[in-house]
Parts: sequence; structure tokens; C-alpha cells
Amino acid sequence: MPAVTKAIGKTGGTFVAAAVLAAVTTRLTPRPKQPPRLVLLLPGFFTLTVGSLGMRGLTTLADGYVIEGFRDLLKLVTIVTAIAVGPVLGAVPAQPAHPARRGGHLSSET
Repeated sequence: MPAVTKAIGKTGGTFVAAAVLAAVTTRLTPRPKQPPRLVLLLPGFFTLTVGSLGMRGLTTLADGYVIEGFRDLLKLVTIVTAIAVGPVLGAVPAQPAHPARRGGHLSSET
């Protein structure tokens, strides 16, 4: 993919990588005992999005642009934190209030 990115730019290279990722996960999904397509697609998606931001930050640092490099790496940490914490905090209010509805058991002991 680096050759594609060099030929058509960062956005074009990311697009081609995403298209290849989608094609591969679509072809693998019908096989027996394979996880659903979304399970196969998500790691590649996050690698292309968050991972590319981290690589850009490291590359920028290596080129000597310290402030811009650390800015990209800070964005990486912020986005990863949002992706990790968001679903957890979103699931909490969606839980039923009553323990029996959550799958728990009510104890008759007091």
C-alpha cells in the first residue's frame, strides 16, 4: 500500500486500503466457523483511522517537527480514549434499573 499512497496521496491510499479490507472481509465471511464480517472489519478500520494518526505523529516527529508530531500523538490518545470509554459509558444508562431485568437474581434473604 505504501506505493499506492505515494502514487495517489494519503487519502487515496487510505481509500484503497479500506476497499481491500472490505473485499477481504467480505470474501472471508461466508466460510464456516468464521466470525461475522463486522468482527473482521473493525480491527482494520481502527488501524486505518487511529493507527494512521499515530504513524503520522511519529513520522512528523522523525522529520523534526516536534510540536506538530506531539499534537498528532495527543489526538491519537484522545481518540483512543474516546473510542474505549464511549461504549462503556453509553452502555451504563442503557441497562435496565431492576436487577432481575439485567439477568441478576433477586435474593429473598435479607
